Amino acid sequence: MDERVLDSAPLEPLDRELYAAFAASDHGMLPVSDQHSLNWSVAGNPDGVPVLYLHGGPGGGCNPIFRRFFDPRHYRVIMLDQRGCGRSQPYASAEDNTSQALLNDIDALRQHLGIERWLLFGGSWGSTLALLVAQRWPERCLGLCLRGVFLGSQNEIDWFLNGIAHFYPERAQELIEALPEDERGDVLAAYHARLMHDDAAVHGPAAAVWTRYEMGCSSVEPRGPRSSGSANLAYATGSQGAKLAGTGVAGTGVAGAGHAGAGLAGPKPQAAKLVAGHPREQAPAIDQLPANSQEAAAQAQTSQLASGGSLSLARLEAHYMANGFFLEPGQIMRDMPRIAHIPGIIIHGRHDVICPPKTAYDLAAVWPSARLRIIAMGGHSALETAMRRALVGAMESFKTLRLQDAR
Repeated sequence: MDERVLDSAPLEPLDRELYAAFAASDHGMLPVSDQHSLNWSVAGNPDGVPVLYLHGGPGGGCNPIFRRFFDPRHYRVIMLDQRGCGRSQPYASAEDNTSQALLNDIDALRQHLGIERWLLFGGSWGSTLALLVAQRWPERCLGLCLRGVFLGSQNEIDWFLNGIAHFYPERAQELIEALPEDERGDVLAAYHARLMHDDAAVHGPAAAVWTRYEMGCSSVEPRGPRSSGSANLAYATGSQGAKLAGTGVAGTGVAGAGHAGAGLAGPKPQAAKLVAGHPREQAPAIDQLPANSQEAAAQAQTSQLASGGSLSLARLEAHYMANGFFLEPGQIMRDMPRIAHIPGIIIHGRHDVICPPKTAYDLAAVWPSARLRIIAMGGHSALETAMRRALVGAMESFKTLRLQDAR
């Protein structure tokens, strides 16, 4: 067995609970295009080692609780809501929203903050972005901490839509049976058509069902308040047994979906716009609140969103899946030699059915400077007990990096 892989290992001495909540010291909006402005924040030690937290999805957004993986005395913690996510504007917009655009946004933020080199911390889709950023600018990357590795391949898309049914057949049944019978042959195309639709009566119920499916499969710790990286939307959508009406349009072709028979006949509906009165528009400016109020505000905001599902998560995931995540086949594995020398720690739950452990194992096999740790009692969520302890421990181990390395 590869000595860099620890399977079912006991908790290490550095494993511990999350750090106490701490507030952002700076935040703002960064214009990155004619349409998009991105919400960012900085917290922790202003002279510490910079670490960029990359959220999942696509479409997940940041939550202040995720700062607590990092020691605020040692790290300068940067958070960024990606295009269409969180408090970035416009909310849930798929227009001009591609992997390449997100990479450029991330480097624009690095330059805006005057950072030479930084650590990258990402889970699920965030791990995809972290790898892409490191491969494009290896000279800017001090190291990577990855969780729930996802590489954006067609096999992984197929697994999400079909393979999960082997473990959560009831969730998969809800996802499929919410659709009219004549649309069940291509689930991605059917949901993509609805989620991209302008009418909230069309995209809202579809977002609720999609979100319930994903969040209901994300954790091996049932119903806990920390059971999801997106703040436990799964049990609040009220979508069980929901039936989705037709879109009221001819349908949409799904470019790059890679499924036999993909695409409904007819023209693509107009790209969806921000829904007037959406709870995100009325949400409190969380980063301006005291640290002890931030997580409560984030939970309240998420609960408000959960009544209709997470539109940004569902819409942008479907958008990216329908376009093969805007990546070339095998791109990340092909480009791993570019970062073979960069240290990495991979934390992956043994019971992660959203992103199966085989992907992390394959990645570690071609990354000589990385260490893979399989967490026996872990699923996909970063906030499960064993997962959060392992992630905090991983960031403790990165403290061996000298502060001058980040200059």
